[in-house]
Amino acid sequence: NRHATISVLKHKAEDFQAVDNYLADCEERFSVEYLKQMSGTAEQAWQSAMRSLNAELFPRGKNTLLECLQFGGNKEFWSGFADSEAIRHYFSECYRYAINKIGFLHTHENILCAAIISERVRRNLFVWYLPITETWTSKVMSENKSERGHRLQQYDEYGEPVYCSRCEIDEPRLSSSEFWKARGGQTSYSDLQE
Repeated sequence: NRHATISVLKHKAEDFQAVDNYLADCEERFSVEYLKQMSGTAEQAWQSAMRSLNAELFPRGKNTLLECLQFGGNKEFWSGFADSEAIRHYFSECYRYAINKIGFLHTHENILCAAIISERVRRNLFVWYLPITETWTSKVMSENKSERGHRLQQYDEYGEPVYCSRCEIDEPRLSSSEFWKARGGQTSYSDLQE
């Protein structure tokens, strides 16, 4: 029963240090090969990518600031490879897939780090990236205000909320929910796994 796995891990601001600690621990205990190495700490690399992409973040509560695609497989899956070079080639293909699927405009600009971590019985490729999208929907606000003085969302003649679509390549938005909506919405994770 051979099967490959892929999952999405989500990180908030307080998780930056945990990413740094995890990589440092893996470098001490396991074999780590970087397909793209992070420059500085996770937080420094994140800030640098935000600046270089001119990305916007509208902080609300506990935003997802960083995500990680984790590629792996079960023991039977790895035993089907001829050698470690074949596994490395497989992970290189996974990284190309990641760039095409989660890369900003199909580039690696929003990818902070890609690391193959080989433990004694497990192998994984971790690709940490910023969920930045050039397309998103925004609420259309009316001139009406709430009791607290905040503008209220506009509704159409059928009582449905009004939204507008945005596309800003030069000022993309960091938003995990909009990022995945642009990649299939409710079926985005299952599409990723397929």
